[in-house]
Amino acid sequence: MNTKTTLFVVLIAIALAVYFFTVETKTTTTLEKEQQLAQQGQAVGERLLSGERMPLNKVKTIRLSEPGQKPVVIERDGEDFQQVEPVVYKLQTWDAQTFIDSAGALRYTSKFTPTQRDVSLEALGLAPPQATLTYEGEGFEPVTLTLGKRAGSGRAYVTLGEPGESSTVYVVDDALHTAALDKPVRSMRDPAIASFTPGKARRIELQHDDQTIKLAFADARWAISKPVPGRAATQKVNQLVQAVAIARAGEFVADNPENLAAYGLDQPSTVLKIDVVDAEAGADTDAADQAEKTITHVLKIGSPTDLSRGKFFAMYDDTPTVFTLTKADVDKLNVTADDLRDPALTPTPRSDVREVTLAKPDQPDVHMIKSPAWSFGDPKPTYGLDAGVMNDLLDAIYNTKATSFVDLSNKKLKAPIATIRMQVLAKSEPETLAIHEHDKGRLLVVRGGESVGAVVPIEALKLAMEPAIAFRDRTVLDLATDQIAAIDLLRSGKYPAEYHLKRGPAPEGDDKPGPWQFAGHDEAAVKSLINQLAPVRAAKWMREPMMSIPEGAALTITTTDGKTHQLSVHPGAPGMASVEGIKSQFQPTPELVAATEAELRDKLVFDVAADQIAKVSIGKHVIERDEAGKYTMQGEGRMVEQVVAGIWDQLAKLSADHFVDTGYASGDPTTTLSITTRDGKTHTLKLWTGSSQTPVAQFDNTSFTVAPDVAAALVASPAQSSTKDAAK
Repeated sequence: MNTKTTLFVVLIAIALAVYFFTVETKTTTTLEKEQQLAQQGQAVGERLLSGERMPLNKVKTIRLSEPGQKPVVIERDGEDFQQVEPVVYKLQTWDAQTFIDSAGALRYTSKFTPTQRDVSLEALGLAPPQATLTYEGEGFEPVTLTLGKRAGSGRAYVTLGEPGESSTVYVVDDALHTAALDKPVRSMRDPAIASFTPGKARRIELQHDDQTIKLAFADARWAISKPVPGRAATQKVNQLVQAVAIARAGEFVADNPENLAAYGLDQPSTVLKIDVVDAEAGADTDAADQAEKTITHVLKIGSPTDLSRGKFFAMYDDTPTVFTLTKADVDKLNVTADDLRDPALTPTPRSDVREVTLAKPDQPDVHMIKSPAWSFGDPKPTYGLDAGVMNDLLDAIYNTKATSFVDLSNKKLKAPIATIRMQVLAKSEPETLAIHEHDKGRLLVVRGGESVGAVVPIEALKLAMEPAIAFRDRTVLDLATDQIAAIDLLRSGKYPAEYHLKRGPAPEGDDKPGPWQFAGHDEAAVKSLINQLAPVRAAKWMREPMMSIPEGAALTITTTDGKTHQLSVHPGAPGMASVEGIKSQFQPTPELVAATEAELRDKLVFDVAADQIAKVSIGKHVIERDEAGKYTMQGEGRMVEQVVAGIWDQLAKLSADHFVDTGYASGDPTTTLSITTRDGKTHTLKLWTGSSQTPVAQFDNTSFTVAPDVAAALVASPAQSSTKDAAK
């Protein structure tokens, strides 16, 4: 073989190698061709649609077509988007905008025709296409983008217009594919099912559980017209309307369903109709104008989506779309007429009440007027009206709420046991509340002319059935603290005592009374007594005088002008008090009773600190405490330091509850303690305790009662007999 022949053979081999590399490797499989074509070049690429070709802010209509499905048409109005085919539904702006933004952002990294690359339209997913998007708007010709397959690595095929063998195929990023194919338009819908303002609602009809409830809004109030007319609670009705206004669809299930029975919507379990003012009509929503134009919105609730009953199928208005609502949203609609009724006894404003009359059979009317303060009206009693009690009466009328309701349309009532009549501003006729017996512990209150009665607890309106004396001014002695100069108190009963309290002389040149002399007395207890006497207030005036008067306290109150007032306070249930010169008896306040029963003498019995007590002997145990605070014990058992420390703490500053006569306690003492202080003095403390008696103590020669917790600490055993007991 010569040189020429050899060179020829080499050239032939090279040509074959080039052919194999450039042809055979390029046509092995369609998949490889797709990947190679899609992955050519990684640069940003050229923009597919120029701003002139499709100005994004001019797009008004988007049409999405997918094989085997009805075309979806979306219309844009400013920043709002709405699906108009195959159903009409508002879309969320953010989601719908991606159709426009993704198209405008398309850039291709390579382009080719199927013929040039020997690739079929079918292989590229363009025949049939995955989807077709057509954009229309102002100032540009419609733009159609045909979406082919995804080619991997975030790339996909797109053509402008209808694809053919000679059409240019662009390799672009797959953001538009994601927007059009991965997320159905149904999921882009605005989940808010309603778009009206709750304050624009004018009429409501609720049907469920074989019950129909109808309500109407007029004169700034809601009223129930069916099943039984009556006042409605505005807040509760607003909550019902608000439940629809804020409800959100969980999932859009079906459009134009052929079989509503599959969703329980052929015969809905609940139907709520709400008439709202048509905002486009420009009506004044604050006025109950008969000329207001309204639009009726209808929410239908079907069957639960599954056995868990956590979600329910629903439809709204005429939109043929089935969506789901949560059980929590559906439960807000499960209300009865009574749930929506106004539980208040009267809708009239409290501030507008100018007269109140309480009427009871066989008793004089109690008439009260406000001008400007509250006082008794004619026929006036001989005493004044208590402003606080009058306020309590109005509280009872306006704070009492119905616990249930009674339909009076077919019920004949007996005569009321009491009637409240109120004259209200701007009304010629009085507001009338008739009070009837209902059942044990409850009353039935009927507002004049209403078809529904309110059931309330009897205690709530007890004051309204009281006679005039219950409203008598409860200030019995109108004294100020600086008017009281002296108090003499003689107490009988369980803790008899006699106290004489007076002021000292005033400083020279001072017009004010002198200071109280607290020496030998408990300052806090004396001040508490003075506060209860200035003024003396009744808890309640008694209708009938108490014939059997229990033991108590007799007080002589001397004022700075030299006058004296005699006050008697007798504790008990309910207790009784009287003032000389005032005919009626009254129930004393608990605070006044406590002040007259308190120990007024200085209650401190043992005025030493704990560290000044050196030794305490209790039975066979002798406990000592050194100056460092360490305890030691002689006697049987193991010392319980916590108990010992408690004994020292209670002995330090030992105080009486009440002082009593020596011999008040009978029998042998429960415990006797011998106490030695660091100055060498010795004291004896005896204690009598028992479940049936007040603990009594005798410190040296002084006898007094002590608090149960103090007694318990002092009689506790300071030692335990074994390790086992200590563990317990």
